[in-house]
Amino acid sequence: MDDIVILYHPSNISAYHKFREKLLDAYKMREMGKLKWFLGIRIIRDKTLRKIWLCQDSYITKICNKYRNKERINKTLLTPISTQQLQPYKGTATKAQILEYSQIVGSCTYSTAITRPDIAFTTKQLAKSLQNPGP
Repeated sequence: MDDIVILYHPSNISAYHKFREKLLDAYKMREMGKLKWFLGIRIIRDKTLRKIWLCQDSYITKICNKYRNKERINKTLLTPISTQQLQPYKGTATKAQILEYSQIVGSCTYSTAITRPDIAFTTKQLAKSLQNPGP
């Protein structure tokens, strides 16, 4: 195991200390302080409002920069996918196009599973074209 986060309710602080001591006895560990990042996910906490946000903004920016169509860089879309049914591509995609499309959809699916369930429908629709994506 490489990374670990321990979360506990303040009423369970004694159980936390016992658990922590057992871990320190069994493994060489170092404490990193307040949780700000974990496995590429930025953690934002507002203790007064008792809220926590998990953000993959750096990952999403990296993916957008890697795959973004240069002509559409500053174009903002109001919806993540067209409301019209996607039609199958009548031509034949090259192996390189299929690979790149698969990587893009896979990257989106990863963020869907971790922090962006709001794009799950869109990624599912896009995944239907993995075998022969169109332009």
